[in-house]
Amino acid sequence: MSMVAHGDGGTEAGAALGFLDLCHPTSCEIGMFHNMEKELIFYAEDIGESVLRHAAFKEVKKSLSIQESGFDFDRWKEAVLSEDLTHPKHLCARVRASDDMGWNNRGSAKRRDSHSGHCMAMGCASGLPIAMASMVNWCRICDSPRHRAPLGLAPPVHNCYKNFDPALASGDMEPAGLLDMMHHLWDHLLLHMFETVTDDDSKMKARCRWNDDQCAEHHGQRPMVLCTTGKKKGKL
Repeated sequence: MSMVAHGDGGTEAGAALGFLDLCHPTSCEIGMFHNMEKELIFYAEDIGESVLRHAAFKEVKKSLSIQESGFDFDRWKEAVLSEDLTHPKHLCARVRASDDMGWNNRGSAKRRDSHSGHCMAMGCASGLPIAMASMVNWCRICDSPRHRAPLGLAPPVHNCYKNFDPALASGDMEPAGLLDMMHHLWDHLLLHMFETVTDDDSKMKARCRWNDDQCAEHHGQRPMVLCTTGKKKGKL
């Protein structure tokens, strides 16, 4: 890892291991990324959450004119940092944000079969990212041939990252990711994304509307969200 951190790749690291007669010189390059990801993923997630949280603080500080009367920035920030869930809901912060999603496969009008999508919400006042979400509809273990028909063997216990229905098209991932980000901001940062700028398509219009009974049953009661769309990626 130290060689890679200083700019050398897995090939050079494998050559050094072979020269020193150490273990795994031939498989070093193949497993380098996987091993580094396994060791560093938890630190990367913590750093990413910290960056998004501080960006949300800057976004709210630049959006004081749209806050409810009685809002106290310092009190809200302290409640977020201390994870104080008793903070009054009517004194939570409000932001306007835009969002978009990217997929690992290019889609078309007839084919939307990407296995994953990643979306991000950007604050309209600061232009900084304040939330992100990843939607996955395929798992290497659950969806392997031996665990599907006709064998149908039960998959072993594992950490499955599949969080989206594979029966739906990958285009449905975008509104689902937007809703996940809204709920994450409300539950963890006491932040109400009360207005969004998003794509103007039928799926976003159908799924990102006012709260309904199904949404309330699954996520609980949430504040209302106005989804504003237009011809060019939406408008406020």
